[in-house]
Amino acid sequence: MIRLLINILMGFIVLYFQWVFQGSISILGAVPSFIVIYIVFTGLKYGSIQAIWLGLLFGFIWDALTATSFIGLTAFSLIITGYFAGIFEKRIARITIFYRFGLYLTFISVFEFLSIFIYFQNSTWDFGAVFFLIVIPNTLYTYIVTLIAFHFLAVGDK
Repeated sequence: MIRLLINILMGFIVLYFQWVFQGSISILGAVPSFIVIYIVFTGLKYGSIQAIWLGLLFGFIWDALTATSFIGLTAFSLIITGYFAGIFEKRIARITIFYRFGLYLTFISVFEFLSIFIYFQNSTWDFGAVFFLIVIPNTLYTYIVTLIAFHFLAVGDK
């Protein structure tokens, strides 16, 4: 119970940093998603159930803060990402570093694909523009921040 409360508090801190620093750390419109990094970390450290519930909670809060027209889209994307990350909770220590990097990229890509492509589904933007101008830059930026953060957090090292 204490661990859950600590994780919720940490999630609120991550949300705060995402909200405050979103504009200042943007590079050519690409913004890293600290919320995704936190949900992936939670899934790998504590399992699918906790990552799913935290993804649901912070996804809805993020959608409410950003006043998006798709309430629940971020929550849905974070739930799926947290589930996939949690599958590897017990296995992450046995996976080689090369495959870990691939898993991190896959988790982030799942979130970006789900949230961005559903959001732009009925827009006038074509697939290539959304993919190359939004999905790839956001995914790579979040991936680089993930590698740096997970290096300092020693994710997967037992």
